[in-house]
Amino acid sequence: MRFSLLYLAVLGLLQGQVLAEPPAAANAGGSTLTIPEGFDSQTRTLQPGDRLEFNIFSLPELEKQYQIRADGTFYHPHAGEVLASGKTLKQISTQLTQRFKKELRDPQFRIGLVQMAEAEATVMGEVRTQGKFKFGAGTSVIDLLAMAGGLGDKADRDSAVLIRSGKEIPLNLNVAAQSEMARMTVRSGDTIFVNRGKRVSVFGEVQAKGVYVIGSRSPNAVEEAIKSAGGMTETAAMNRIQVRRPSLKDPILVDYANPEEVSKVQIEDGDVMVIPARSVVVLGAVNKQGALPLTGKETLMDVVSQAGVGQARLDSVVVVRSEDVLAGNDKKEVYNLEKFFTEGSREGAAINVPIRDGDMVFLPQKEDSTGGLFGGGNLLNLLLMARSLFAF
Repeated sequence: MRFSLLYLAVLGLLQGQVLAEPPAAANAGGSTLTIPEGFDSQTRTLQPGDRLEFNIFSLPELEKQYQIRADGTFYHPHAGEVLASGKTLKQISTQLTQRFKKELRDPQFRIGLVQMAEAEATVMGEVRTQGKFKFGAGTSVIDLLAMAGGLGDKADRDSAVLIRSGKEIPLNLNVAAQSEMARMTVRSGDTIFVNRGKRVSVFGEVQAKGVYVIGSRSPNAVEEAIKSAGGMTETAAMNRIQVRRPSLKDPILVDYANPEEVSKVQIEDGDVMVIPARSVVVLGAVNKQGALPLTGKETLMDVVSQAGVGQARLDSVVVVRSEDVLAGNDKKEVYNLEKFFTEGSREGAAINVPIRDGDMVFLPQKEDSTGGLFGGGNLLNLLLMARSLFAF
């Protein structure tokens, strides 16, 4: 963007001292010297293509405008060759003051920038359009990214960098930090690189199922993915979150209640995270076999009632705990619920047996005096069936 101004970033010097205002003769046309918004005369350095204007008060007829050449210099008849590129207006003014003192009796002058060379910066990585973009004074990081079409679907908003003069400046492109990025201006020669994040699909017991991009350097990727999905619901089975990956035969199981375990799980691009609902598997002679949902406070009696007893024997109801289901251990608890169903009694310890997420309940057939699968020593087969129903 090229633009002309009367003067940009004005510095007047009188024998090395800055003049607050020029003499009246210098303002003979009623012109006002201005500094454009977003231009910092103290820090912005000159570059090839910039056009300077000199007003030497004792030599009003002298040529006033000089463009900085490709080699970073310009020539002035009373100062000679001047290297301007990479210097601020104040530094150039100081240098010219010393040179004019040798040539002029009255070296009072004013220097301004009347035309800026088009600045150019590069945007690379996960943006819609990569490349070099020209910009004007005051252009911010957000403005430059907008010129590149905005962030891509895979952009990692937490680990973008601005590369300036060989140094890396971290950028936070999250919504919460956009006001800061809107104030951070870019300079000619800058490069913004937006890293690629990791896409993970989050399904099951979360507030907002979908595909989310998490940081490529996230210290806790599992937690970040769940937070991106709005967090878990009240019925989520936090102790058996599954991370499914095409390259793995079995899913990675994560116990969210164990922070140390959670922090060790690394998420890869394309992973699928499933947060199952809390449930209990009921098998045997019941009306409803399979996984039944849990709200968190169910007892053995609640679960058996929900499944429907059918032709089941109630004097030897078997409970296998979730930790044994996962480990395949040959351990079980046996309870007699017969009197509670036949006599209608609601007293006794058996009906208050808590059922937790991942437990398995088995009710044998009435005519099966051997204990069915358990009598035949096939508990392990039943545990394997329970695991398949839980989709571990």
